[in-house]
Amino acid sequence: RKTLGLFANERPCKSYSPHVAALHPHLDLVVIRENEEDTYAGIEHQQTTEVTQTLKLITRPGSEAICRYAFDYARAHGRRRVTCMTKANIMKHTDGLFKQVFEEVAADYPYIESDHRIIDIGAALVAARPERRDVIVAPNLYGDILSDIAAEVSGSLGLAGSANLGPSFAMFEAVHGSAPDIAGRGVANPSGLLRAAVMMLVHLGQAEVAARIKNAWLATVEAGLHTPDLYRPSVSRRQLPTDNFADAVIARLGTEPR
Repeated sequence: RKTLGLFANERPCKSYSPHVAALHPHLDLVVIRENEEDTYAGIEHQQTTEVTQTLKLITRPGSEAICRYAFDYARAHGRRRVTCMTKANIMKHTDGLFKQVFEEVAADYPYIESDHRIIDIGAALVAARPERRDVIVAPNLYGDILSDIAAEVSGSLGLAGSANLGPSFAMFEAVHGSAPDIAGRGVANPSGLLRAAVMMLVHLGQAEVAARIKNAWLATVEAGLHTPDLYRPSVSRRQLPTDNFADAVIARLGTEPR
């Protein structure tokens, strides 16, 4: 991400209730995560045999770029509110700078609501009442945690795709990463990677192809054909391993969900 200048990580999280069991059936939010700075810069030191240290890097240019991206995203997608989440009450220099820049950028978008939440209560609200959030922008580490919480309460982390975007390059991936612990077992949900591919097609201007694939996927989920992470007797018709689920999506290309 840093090598390619992919400063913005876009992670949409949406519930597909009643066809997928979800703690919050009306959840529909997007986490915009800063992608290059914060503790994820990976700068660590062994100070003594018993003390380690990591550096938390927050810059004004990086903060402004991601906050402006969040507001531009909200404007482009008809979203009403952008919420910033930091721990600025304690980390007054680093998170304090991010919050300050957010408020400066928000002034350039008076037609979009904006607010700030301290990350601990903010994360709790995403878990308990995510339908009240719309677009969330946060530094790297917080954004990673928030998007995993939102994806899980939407039904499954296996549903979530993400976009890594910069001025010259873009990269798309499942939020859950490569999941090596379940590799080769046939239990992985390919939906996250499939939805990331749909996001990539939209980014490349192939919206009709993207819609065809997404509709086939939605029709499969609607039919109650679910991978083990989604399977619930109350909403599912059949539990399918990874390859069979993919085959079911392929079989529905050209159809639309009801």
